[in-house]
Amino acid sequence: MAIMANGYLHHSSGLAGPVAIPNIEDCRTHSLKVIWSPSTKQLEVYLDNKMKLSYKGDIVKDIFLGDSQIYWGITAATGRYTNKHEFCIEKIENKVVTVSEKDFDLITKKSLTQGQIVSLNGVAFDSGSTSLSDNSEEELEKLYRFMKENPKHTLSISGHTDSYGNAGANQTISEQRAKAVADYLKKRGISAERIKYGGYGGKYPRASNQTPEGRKQTDE
Repeated sequence: MAIMANGYLHHSSGLAGPVAIPNIEDCRTHSLKVIWSPSTKQLEVYLDNKMKLSYKGDIVKDIFLGDSQIYWGITAATGRYTNKHEFCIEKIENKVVTVSEKDFDLITKKSLTQGQIVSLNGVAFDSGSTSLSDNSEEELEKLYRFMKENPKHTLSISGHTDSYGNAGANQTISEQRAKAVADYLKKRGISAERIKYGGYGGKYPRASNQTPEGRKQTDE
């Protein structure tokens, strides 16, 4: 028994296993249970109420490239090819997260479609840093989905910093921040030809630089 990615049967696509299981060709009914926890990113497979396989990782992001609307399947190959296998899959009552909940609101979408400047408030950097914060992914995923759903659109990304420190260093940091966002989208499959990026240093602060809160808004 094994967990395979994307329906492939080659061992190179295995996420967990293979592991040996008892003989199930005994004319009895056996239970197979698959449990996926989005919060812990844990996938478990049980056979007759005993866990046989476990995989931990962001399957939606790493395997399905951000698309949660996927299919699960079962492939059996035991004994001789003439042996008959029957599966009865119970209906699972789970809340389905619609795509709209993962997208920008309608106002932001309209602004992006019309080519207006949009501030990504959820994308932030620590002061002096060029690394995306852990909390930035949700907003970046929305941007990725917009670009994926609008393949003719191009994107211009502008990076900024607060006005503290050396102006030349701030300029470099702002450019690297914009590049970090561009690299995220490219890694997800958005063509580099659709993305331009640049930085403005501390020239155009979004808020007052006199308070930590204001400087944090500028560090985006």
